[in-house]
Amino acid sequence: MRLYRNENEDYESWLREFWEDELRGSDNKNSFQMYGTGFVVNKNFVVTADHILRDKPSGRQCNNVDVLTYPDEEWTQGKIHGVDPFLDIALIQLSESTTSTANLSFDPGFNAGDPVSHYSFSDWSDGSEGLELSIGQIIPNQRRAKTDRTKTTMFSDLPGQRGDSGGAVLDASGNVVGVLLGGEDSRDYVYALKSTVLEGFLKANRVSFEVVRSTETLTPEEIELKAITFTAFVRCQHRIAIPGERNKNLEADRR
Repeated sequence: MRLYRNENEDYESWLREFWEDELRGSDNKNSFQMYGTGFVVNKNFVVTADHILRDKPSGRQCNNVDVLTYPDEEWTQGKIHGVDPFLDIALIQLSESTTSTANLSFDPGFNAGDPVSHYSFSDWSDGSEGLELSIGQIIPNQRRAKTDRTKTTMFSDLPGQRGDSGGAVLDASGNVVGVLLGGEDSRDYVYALKSTVLEGFLKANRVSFEVVRSTETLTPEEIELKAITFTAFVRCQHRIAIPGERNKNLEADRR
């Protein structure tokens, strides 16, 4: 039960089919939803993975985006502000500001064996519960990894599951050092976009961010309490193209 973008694309097709089946017979027959994790990078923006906002078969972005922020558990409408499909990173602008934000660390000195953690949804289908802290460590670059972005990514032995993508990888002080993007079951690793690369993406999109305020080592319980304040649950809705629907819409527009 692991979610991974490039390493196992069966997940995306499975998720799409799942929601089409769930919605079949409901009032919303021509749409499906996808879910993922994100984190608040400043009071108006959330970082997440591009692939959870994009329908793989068509390449189209979500029609509607909603974000659940913590600890108040408030749903807020979002708007896709910027994406980089190659890096698999995206920014969502919130319609209403939130209060707590993540702190980014750009320390280049990460070595194999350094501790990392990831706070995300163990029950990815329900944003109201299932948040869980996973603990692991940095591992050497996987040279045989299918991703060709080893210079921009870090690898760890963190466990992964459906819904993890887009969440923050944290250092021992609960600061963001990466954005989890994917992994591979057979090699038992996950990879994340480095925060130094995220920094350039945020600056290019003119989005401000908070940097490290403390390097004090925290206990897992303390990291969890810190992470819940900036972790977000991202829900996007895709409209399914129905044969003949486009022509009907064009005729309606002409009228």
